[in-house]
Amino acid sequence: MLVVLLGNATTTTKLASMTFKTAVSFTERHHRFAKQKVKESYGDSVNSLTAQGTEKLMQEEEEREAVLARMAEAVQARMQTPRSEFIEMDENDTMLDDIRNRLTSKGDKLRNSTSPECRR
Repeated sequence: MLVVLLGNATTTTKLASMTFKTAVSFTERHHRFAKQKVKESYGDSVNSLTAQGTEKLMQEEEEREAVLARMAEAVQARMQTPRSEFIEMDENDTMLDDIRNRLTSKGDKLRNSTSPECRR
């Protein structure tokens, strides 16, 4: 934080993060795409667009970590459930088989997809 004294007035300004100069290499395809997005006003420059993309990845990672932490808390809480509160399953219960079949079906659809993104 920067505090500037002007006569009798005090102005407080929050400093922006320090900027580092670095070189980034793009394929022609990526560079063409980035330049087009700048033309479409997604950013002031390819540099700012790259920074926005990095910031988005950072936010997604923070969100993913928060979700995983909440899931871990839920698992820990459920592990404290007394056996008397467990739900009994018998041989007629098909819930787990239904879930397995559904997941297998979705996996087959993804594997058979022609989209490269779905084959990762």
